[in-house]
Amino acid sequence: MKKKVIISSVLLLLIGIIAISFYTYYQFNPTIVVRTEISQVDDETYKQIGGLENVKYPEQENFKQLVFSIRVMHSDKIEDVKIETSNSISELLGKEIYWTGEYWELEEPDKRQYEHHNEMIIYTGEVIDEDIENLLRKGTVSISWKMNGEEKSKTYNIGETIVFLK
Repeated sequence: MKKKVIISSVLLLLIGIIAISFYTYYQFNPTIVVRTEISQVDDETYKQIGGLENVKYPEQENFKQLVFSIRVMHSDKIEDVKIETSNSISELLGKEIYWTGEYWELEEPDKRQYEHHNEMIIYTGEVIDEDIENLLRKGTVSISWKMNGEEKSKTYNIGETIVFLK
């Protein structure tokens, strides 16, 4: 019985230490999620793609949807969050691959979060997934912020954030 009480006490203490560590880390570091998802376009999206006569392989499987998103969540100790990319995704991919797209940004200071979302259609008729990944590896996204007057930042390679969905 005494052994169970000791083990339970040690486990509760460890859980408490871990929870405090996460809370402390969050107070002084933003939570940043950078993700690039590439998936097949669905039938409805494919029907809306224009200019199919301008490509060598106009079949549906040669068009993909690319979603590039950045989400930054932070405590009230962090301010002046900024996001900068070395090149836009369309510049990195080039005119032969980038087809069309749109993006939006949402900043919610009261919730202490910032989102950047970029959706696009890409043409992959003459390239493979590895080619797209290599093109996107040439780009970076930097997130900077201020805390107690000190500027901090993190940089991510866009190509390293790719997830190919089936």
